[in-house]
Amino acid sequence: MSDVRKETPVLWNTRTPCSADSCVADARGHRPLRQFVFHAVNIAGTVAALVDRQFGDRWHRRIRSWWSRSVPRACGVQVRVMRSPIPVHDRGVLVVANHTSWLDMPLLNGTYPGRFVAKAGIADEGYFLRLVASLTRAVRVERQDLSSVTAAIAEVVELLRRGETVVVFPEAACWCGRHQGVFHPAFFQAAIDARAVVQPVAIRYVSQGGHRTTVTAYVGTVDTFRASLRRITASTGIVAEMTFLQPIEPDVHTNRRSLARAAQEAVAAGLAAG
Repeated sequence: MSDVRKETPVLWNTRTPCSADSCVADARGHRPLRQFVFHAVNIAGTVAALVDRQFGDRWHRRIRSWWSRSVPRACGVQVRVMRSPIPVHDRGVLVVANHTSWLDMPLLNGTYPGRFVAKAGIADEGYFLRLVASLTRAVRVERQDLSSVTAAIAEVVELLRRGETVVVFPEAACWCGRHQGVFHPAFFQAAIDARAVVQPVAIRYVSQGGHRTTVTAYVGTVDTFRASLRRITASTGIVAEMTFLQPIEPDVHTNRRSLARAAQEAVAAGLAAG
């Protein structure tokens, strides 16, 4: 057995210096029609998620794709793929991205669908995040419980070995968009064990003038989903930019920490170049 496999998974530090009070720009106004459309899309997604269990994976993929593309549109957010993903055939892919907003999840899922890794309590944070977990068939993890982290990594390994795509936000918490957090190495171990490709993705939200905006951020314990939704739907001209960076092939890094650092640096470069 290699030294890599003898390492104990590191528990995630979910703290972030960002807060809704100090980091997040507000948006004036109120657009009830956008919020109505947003809720209608999610009600339809919820009903479809309940029904799709009777129709199999093909129907599920269609529902998930429709919902993922509809959510940003309902919020008035334009999606722009700056660089498309490089196709990976017949192999598992671990998609890793910086994390700023709850919009990150439908954005990624609409372009590169996969199983998300989500914290165990995500269902307690409102119907939208509960729907995300349901539609993406999320792998649940209690991030401060070593046995839960170990079990979740093992589950991700099996998914990757079956050729599936798994999406992880290695920062473990949302940042405001001006800064980037450290990529925690825990789930990079799954990519090493499964010899899977790692696909880094840089996600930026910009305003009409092309400047990075924090209106879309969802950070801190003071912020609420309702307040975040109001900010986003009240704003105009927000563009979500996704840049799919050069994939990291298996065996380039045999240590999860160096692999996490390489992915983090790639994302940071992608954000700076955007």
